[in-house]
Amino acid sequence: MPELSRRVQTFTDSVIRRMTRISDEVDAINLSQGFPDFPPPKAITDRLREVADEGPHQYSVTFGAENFREALARKQGRAYGREINPDTEILVTCGGTEAMMSAMMTVCNPGDKVIVFSPFYENYGADAILSGADPIFVPLVPPTFDFDRNVLEDAFRQHPKAIIVCNPSNPCGKVFTKDELLFIGGLCNRYDAYMITDEVYEHIVFAPYHHVYAGSLPEIADRVICCSSLSKTYSITGWRLGYLIGPENVIEGAKKVHDFLTVGAAAPLQEAAVVGLNFPQSYYDGLTELYTRKRQVFLDGLDRIGLKHTVPQGSYFVMVDISDFQKPGMRFHGKSDMEVMRFCQSFMTELYRHIGQFVDCPAGDIGVGGREVGYMFGQYKRLTNSFQGGMLTGKGLTFGGSLARTEATGYGLCYFTAEALKCMRNDSFEGKTVVISGSGNVAIYACEKATQLGAKVVTMSDSNGYVYDPNGIDLAYVKDLKEVRRGRIKEYAETHAGATYVADCTQVWTVPCDIALPCATQNEINKESAEALVKNGCTVVCEGANMPSTPEAIEVYLSNGVLYGPAKASNAGGVATSGLEMSQNSERLSWTFEEVDAKLKGIMEGIFHASYDASVAAGSEGNLMVGANCAGFLKVATAMMAQGITY
Repeated sequence: MPELSRRVQTFTDSVIRRMTRISDEVDAINLSQGFPDFPPPKAITDRLREVADEGPHQYSVTFGAENFREALARKQGRAYGREINPDTEILVTCGGTEAMMSAMMTVCNPGDKVIVFSPFYENYGADAILSGADPIFVPLVPPTFDFDRNVLEDAFRQHPKAIIVCNPSNPCGKVFTKDELLFIGGLCNRYDAYMITDEVYEHIVFAPYHHVYAGSLPEIADRVICCSSLSKTYSITGWRLGYLIGPENVIEGAKKVHDFLTVGAAAPLQEAAVVGLNFPQSYYDGLTELYTRKRQVFLDGLDRIGLKHTVPQGSYFVMVDISDFQKPGMRFHGKSDMEVMRFCQSFMTELYRHIGQFVDCPAGDIGVGGREVGYMFGQYKRLTNSFQGGMLTGKGLTFGGSLARTEATGYGLCYFTAEALKCMRNDSFEGKTVVISGSGNVAIYACEKATQLGAKVVTMSDSNGYVYDPNGIDLAYVKDLKEVRRGRIKEYAETHAGATYVADCTQVWTVPCDIALPCATQNEINKESAEALVKNGCTVVCEGANMPSTPEAIEVYLSNGVLYGPAKASNAGGVATSGLEMSQNSERLSWTFEEVDAKLKGIMEGIFHASYDASVAAGSEGNLMVGANCAGFLKVATAMMAQGITY
């Protein structure tokens, strides 16, 4: 039999439906699919009984019965503060899910990018798969689940076709403010994108918060496509009555998509629902009061049994923190191995035609390890029926991987720093006190190499805080804690006498030191942190993370004579070792750890000298940031000139 489509492999079981099945199997109370938990208003069901005798029972107009659209236009027009044209600005769909699918397929071409706030409703992932779009996830940060405006704009710089805004948000319960919606809409205007809103919980918003309809804001209205349904408002989830409200040209396109997705919503149900659409404001006020009472009953119950939880600003979702019940060594995975495998296979199914041993080599980042690379590499082999070892790096040692890849960035950072100290200061790591941020691979192996070179590393951190050990970090313990048990760095202080824990990772830079090696994350050292480093005696800052110092921090380094190694040069060890892995693959040979390590050391020392020499040539001797910029530019420019410049 022919195999099923590759698309099937990219879907997983619905989490909600899986929880329902598990609840049924063990006779548990099901909180995953229990709302709305009250009957529809009697006036609506009475009208449905009448329609059952009267009809219509045939198709109405595919984009929605006329009286239904008119009633919906009146209701939402009052909320929007403007008239909505029922003929040109409304499309009636078979539920909110189809509304979102119609919107996505109307605006997105295969390969277009769509921004999705995370955590997100699982259907958005399926919508992206079916429409061929690639999601860009932007986190909503607890406990208030606000978004970082800089992170969001960085996502827009990837030129997405649209952003999905669930308001109130499923599952975190965030209610977006008018100011936030205008900011998002402003980015849509600037980067020419649509805002697709999911507003199904519009009437489940708790004081002091209130719902703002993005489509009501004149500054952005022409880019807003509202997806919603009647299910939550009237407790008719099984009726599948949804709708789109948006600009005329979008709705016209969506009508064409809808016609071939589901043809049309059930005519009798539309007739009955018209009654609900004509309800007075008092009904919606009562609905809000009902859900406010329900929320309080549920939260009071969680408080009584001692469960930490979020308090939703809107919707009926409550997120419970179960970390206190985690046993030592236990890991909670966001995704199962099978789910990760299916994602990686789906990703490679699209990527494989753009890469190859002599075409391009993609690079991984946070969250991409040996498991993910293995799944992608296996799928590549299945699709191409060939072994091109050099097209993915970070592979397992059994199928073309390289020794020293895990250690490479941290080791390389120290090799760069050591060479800079030797050539610019006639100095070394010997006897120096070193402050390191982070506790991932880069930080762990920077700590290991710095210690081997004679330094004493006194700090490591994670996103919650940092530990200070004046006796020097016990690296064997940190490796077990982070690589095996996946624990938090605060546990270090609980087991090491003399060590202290500070629950603020940004304060790690207040610890006195000779050398600082930031190995955690972008922008972790600001102007104030840089000034604290200088004040406490730090004379060397070399970067292991990607751009960990803000521009203001760099100015502090340079104005105070700090030896500054920019990340574009000093953290190149990982990429360099990926290149070495590709070389081994081309040779069909595997090098020893010592061979790879020696080559890495030579590469990093060469990068330092290239940067330093370029700084001299540029008239800024010792300014390695200028030197690295100039050396990189000259390398590219020389190649361009040799190959013919395109104007």
